[in-house]
Amino acid sequence: MNYSNISRNHPYNEILLVPYSFKVVLSFVSSVAMLVSAIGNILVITSFVKTLSLRNSTNSYITSMAVSDLLFVAVDLALYASSRLFVLGGSVSSFQCKFGRYIANVSYSVSIESLVLITVDRYIAIVYPMKVILITGKMRTAFILASWIIPMGMLAPFLHYYKRAQELDGPLICTMGSKLLHAVYTFMGIVLLFIIPLIVIVILNSRIMKALRTTTQGVPNPNLSNSARRHQQNRKIIKTLIAINVIFFACWTLYYLSIIFFVFFGHVLRRDSQEMLVITCLYLPALLSTVANPAILFIFSKNYRQALKNCFRSVVVKCRSCLARQEVTGLQSTDLN
Repeated sequence: MNYSNISRNHPYNEILLVPYSFKVVLSFVSSVAMLVSAIGNILVITSFVKTLSLRNSTNSYITSMAVSDLLFVAVDLALYASSRLFVLGGSVSSFQCKFGRYIANVSYSVSIESLVLITVDRYIAIVYPMKVILITGKMRTAFILASWIIPMGMLAPFLHYYKRAQELDGPLICTMGSKLLHAVYTFMGIVLLFIIPLIVIVILNSRIMKALRTTTQGVPNPNLSNSARRHQQNRKIIKTLIAINVIFFACWTLYYLSIIFFVFFGHVLRRDSQEMLVITCLYLPALLSTVANPAILFIFSKNYRQALKNCFRSVVVKCRSCLARQEVTGLQSTDLN
């Protein structure tokens, strides 16, 4: 890697390298998190596909989010691992930047839209339970398809404008050729795909919790009422979903704050500090958000834990059957000999 070129705005006489030990630690943490995220989201998708009792509106949106997180890990983190920011990385191509950043941004958009759809679904089910039947399976499918198609169209310019960053561009792996377009998309992303969804989710969850408290207080004997038990189950579901929302927005809040700091105040940092900021606050939190979702589901959701146990039990049974058939085949061939 050639570090002889010097940025005019850099306050030092040379571009400083990130400590190798720092890259080793962060690369190891990122690799482990990437593996855990991939396994967790695959298990979420498998549990939904294999378990009929999980096939409801909320879990459909959760599965769509798991698919988007899996794509995010496979593409965006692969881009990071092949770049100079990774301990074993080198250089990426413009095609990798175009495709990787496009898919990563589409995946993030699908995830945030899925969280909104999940919240709206729970809001209707709890606040207006009689209107749940109005949302058919075809409507759910249309919502999920729209949550993928709309971002794919809106973010299509990324396939044209993104390119591989040069040394003088700073520690970022990829940049957009047009600074104006980059600023417009960054502003739109913060407003449309972070601030507005956060406000909607907070307001609807507040209404949901208020409705649950009001309904529970109106039950004459909570210990014997089926309605009370149903509302208690709804409380557990909402708490699980709130935990997913809190961790997701916490990770991406750090991401967006880091972008704002990097854009307006990044020039006051040394080059090595800039790269450490990019690795720690831009790539790692986004990755950890994809790790948290399946972990929360399997820890707090009894239905997902049971579905996971059933999947593992099915795999064990199939393996035993396969081994038994192999033993029988082996015995038959021995008898023939």
